[in-house]
Amino acid sequence: MFDVQVTDLGNSLYMIDAGMHDEPERLACYLFDTPTRVLIECGPSNVLPNLVAARDSIGIDDVAAMVVTHIHLDHAGGAGHFAERFPESLIGVHTWGARHLADPTRLWDSAERIYTPEGMQTRWGPMQPVPEDRLLVLDEGSAISLGGGRQLEVMYTPGHAKHHIVFTEEGSGGMFVGDSVGIAFPHGHMVQPVTPPPDFDEPFVVRQLRRMAARQPGI
Repeated sequence: MFDVQVTDLGNSLYMIDAGMHDEPERLACYLFDTPTRVLIECGPSNVLPNLVAARDSIGIDDVAAMVVTHIHLDHAGGAGHFAERFPESLIGVHTWGARHLADPTRLWDSAERIYTPEGMQTRWGPMQPVPEDRLLVLDEGSAISLGGGRQLEVMYTPGHAKHHIVFTEEGSGGMFVGDSVGIAFPHGHMVQPVTPPPDFDEPFVVRQLRRMAARQPGI
């Protein structure tokens, strides 16, 4: 098992290195240890043991909701398994992505155009549906309570994908951007755009970057 790294960012916020592909710094998940606990991103299903270990390491025994920035497998492939492992948790997702978590068949088939079936299992692990009554459907302006007067606010940020959203939180100054800004690999600091077919839309990406910058996030 990957040696789980949990970083206390202050303001009841933890960053979890999910250990995707058994390597560090490939996917960060964020846990608010607030009166109503919320996890941002779950990654593919094969990192779920790492998230459980991270939760245990900081003494957390429940999660009210797990929300995803978008439904690509590296961010949300384990949503169904997470819902099964934590039966009291809601699963938050943009309205365009909700039906694909309820029935991930098309999402899985689309990914198999790039990876072999064997590669899919090795790289991401299997997917399973999220029960529809567990879905928390989100859009621009939605708010997710963290308790204690704090909340996650939702921005709809299409560009990387039409089902992409970003979360902001005033208490921590955090903005949780998924793939809407780009990706920086551990070997360097250059942020590279992420341009997957079929949804990538460059003008939308630029527009959303400006909207996000206008919020002046702290972290």
